[in-house]
Amino acid sequence: MSITIQIPPDLEERLRESAAEAGMDIDQYVIEILKGKVKPGPSKELTLQEKERSLLQKINLGIPVATWKRYNYLKSLRDKEQLDPEEHAELIRISDQIEEANAERMRNLVELSKLKQISLKELMDSLGIKAGSNA
Repeated sequence: MSITIQIPPDLEERLRESAAEAGMDIDQYVIEILKGKVKPGPSKELTLQEKERSLLQKINLGIPVATWKRYNYLKSLRDKEQLDPEEHAELIRISDQIEEANAERMRNLVELSKLKQISLKELMDSLGIKAGSNA
């Protein structure tokens, strides 16, 4: 981008002298001065509150109720030794899905506890999350 401005000759001379002393050309010198004087634009990084909100949303994601019902039904069949091979494979898939969701939830809890600079236990207590719960 190019901007043309009119400045008094004495200011131009002082700028050129200062730029030479700094070992810079005049354009770069003026750019550096302006960078220090112009307020920065909006940050592209998430604010602390936005990060916290995002992590809380991820932590609160759960396994769908229908999946839990199917999981519990398949577990009851397994306990009664009435599970066929297809149902057994489905039970394993759902168990893996639950484990992965719990692991992801824990990663998000750890990240949030670091962000808030509190222990994981304190964070879980404040959120009403009990260790080992499936909620």
